[in-house]
Amino acid sequence: MSAAVGLETAGRAVVGRDVRAVLAVTSAGLLLAALAGAGYTARPVVLLAVVGAAAVTAAFPASPAPAGLCVVAVFLLLSGDAGFTAWLVVAASLLHTVHVLAGLAEVIPARARAEVGALVPTVRRWLHTQLLTMPVLIVLVAVLS
Repeated sequence: MSAAVGLETAGRAVVGRDVRAVLAVTSAGLLLAALAGAGYTARPVVLLAVVGAAAVTAAFPASPAPAGLCVVAVFLLLSGDAGFTAWLVVAASLLHTVHVLAGLAEVIPARARAEVGALVPTVRRWLHTQLLTMPVLIVLVAVLS
């Protein structure tokens, strides 16, 4: 297990199915963060819908499913009356992560292996974006809440 990337590696390669597994977990986390941020209660039917949406997103990363999942998460966050909370920061971070992972899962077939070195620029861009936007969001939440 590579601590830097968080994905199972076989030598110096990342397996495509592991990218999809991380995409599924991140997608479910995004929807759960959006639900919590909006102040909704997670009932069993809602949790089943979250798991289903995450599974579809991971199974079909090149489809509109990841974008639809992100749109639903944004609508959930905007529909609640909780206002700007820390859940907004968590959801924004996870939304960007879902976007990047869906792009990777689209170009790395499920049974293929990708060289870790080929993923370094993508991981570096993702990290730079997270490190630049998260402080801005934290300040916005602190000021607007």
